[in-house]
Amino acid sequence: MVARQQEQIVELVKRVATLEERLQKNSSNSSKPPSQDPPSVKRPKKPATGRSRGGQVGIPGLGAKCCRLIRWTMWLR
Repeated sequence: MVARQQEQIVELVKRVATLEERLQKNSSNSSKPPSQDPPSVKRPKKPATGRSRGGQVGIPGLGAKCCRLIRWTMWLR
């Protein structure tokens, strides 16, 4: 009876070890996709490239035209 319990303990210890190993895996150290990561996993941020944000210099934006159009249509009513 004691030998059987010892065998069960050894099997359970192996099973706990494999389950703990599976818990430590995430998308950076396995083939899992990033969507399968738990929420507590923090991904490293990409380093800054030194380029400024936004479009190219000298090309006009489209945001102001939309606002003027809305004001003009409201004025016509």
